[in-house]
Amino acid sequence: MVQGRNYGPQVTVKRISSRGSPCKPIFTQLARQVVKLKPADLRLPSRAWKVKLVGEGADDAGGVFDDTMTEMCHELVTGAVPLLIPTPNAISDAGNNRDRFLLNPDLAQPHHFMWFKFLGILFGIAIRTKKPLALPLAPLVWKLLAGIAPSSADLEEVDVEYMQSLRAIRDIDQDGVTEDTFHDVIPLESFECMSMTGVRVAVVPGGRAVPLTFTNRQEYVNRTIYYRLHQMDRQIGAVREGMAWIVPVPLLSLMTASHLEQLVCGLPHISVATLKKVVR
Repeated sequence: MVQGRNYGPQVTVKRISSRGSPCKPIFTQLARQVVKLKPADLRLPSRAWKVKLVGEGADDAGGVFDDTMTEMCHELVTGAVPLLIPTPNAISDAGNNRDRFLLNPDLAQPHHFMWFKFLGILFGIAIRTKKPLALPLAPLVWKLLAGIAPSSADLEEVDVEYMQSLRAIRDIDQDGVTEDTFHDVIPLESFECMSMTGVRVAVVPGGRAVPLTFTNRQEYVNRTIYYRLHQMDRQIGAVREGMAWIVPVPLLSLMTASHLEQLVCGLPHISVATLKKVVR
């Protein structure tokens, strides 16, 4: 890799194979190369690296770098790289944040955490270069990245129907259900829940052997909410590790979730007055 004066190390990207078929996603190609670099080499004001397109004549004067950043965002939101999943609200077509994404909690192999770390590096570069990324993540993700403790309201913002079902279990006594009739109404038998990806999992160690009863239903609801809110913790940790390569992560705790999102993704709306200043 070559070090330039006005840009960081050179990395290579192959978009078209010799047979004309698509190559591996740009995101995974760059992730494998960038995580091997020195963090200090990436802390530049405009371009963290120079992109060499294999088999193409383009010379990266900045435009190729920007194009590959855009293409990587597209790969993430279309599922070409499976780091992100739609919110449960998007699947059920109910509630808020139906156009937002969560980190995929089922990706837990070493190369997956390397990808999440690279995603954090991209976040840090977006903050440092002031070049926003088009990644519509749910507010819960930004809250966790900022180190802010989430609440049941945050879960409802991404999975309103599941929160309604948990409330129904918690307040079932108000509908006249008693300990004797509890299991006639509630089909659940143990401390299990549906994960963000629709997989049935135990909410406590050995939860499949812990019976759900009328008496312990409040504990079940609390444990389930905690599990769902922290299901992405390991992935969040990897993203924060990547961000730490570029920006001081302890400062994130001084930000609100919306401010962090604005630093990484830019303003959600542009006023006409601002638009007039930057276009011809």
